Amino acid sequence: MAAVLLTGVYVSFLHVGTLDALLHTPYGQALLLKLLIVAPMLTMGGINFMFSTPVMRRVVAKPGGDSRKVSRFRNLLTAETLLGVAILI
Repeated sequence: MAAVLLTGVYVSFLHVGTLDALLHTPYGQALLLKLLIVAPMLTMGGINFMFSTPVMRRVVAKPGGDSRKVSRFRNLLTAETLLGVAILI
């Protein structure tokens, strides 16, 4: 993961190089769009990790569980997946 991040930053610096190029070249604009999509994905992933996962463990352990919590968790995962697909497109 770290290698992918480092090589991505390096290649971005080679292709973009300046803030002006980030805003005014097609490569820079595509990179900026992808970064804007990744930010909410990371936020949702953090929410899932910090809050939803422990709640889901408790819900699954109880017979009958809380369907609202399961639904909320499912919605977060769906949104995160759709953002991931948007990045690939």
